[in-house]
Amino acid sequence: MYYRRGSILAVHIDDCILATNGREDMERTVKELADKFEITKEGDIDEYLGLKVEWQKDGSIKLSQLLLIRQILEVLGFNEITKASPPWK
Repeated sequence: MYYRRGSILAVHIDDCILATNGREDMERTVKELADKFEITKEGDIDEYLGLKVEWQKDGSIKLSQLLLIRQILEVLGFNEITKASPPWK
């Protein structure tokens, strides 16, 4: 996680999320990064490392990890149809 002049850059291996105070900050930060690194711009985020991002009409965002929760429950022997015992019993 990096912070500089109103921009937050979250980095995980070769994936990044950039959050800024506005379009000018975003464009300046992206240009500075592109001058030093090969980057691609993917647009607004909808998923990142299993975290689902939903953009709300009021400008806020909703974060959830429902897919990860379902995967964990499946590994533990639970699903929506049955309530199986966990495998460690």
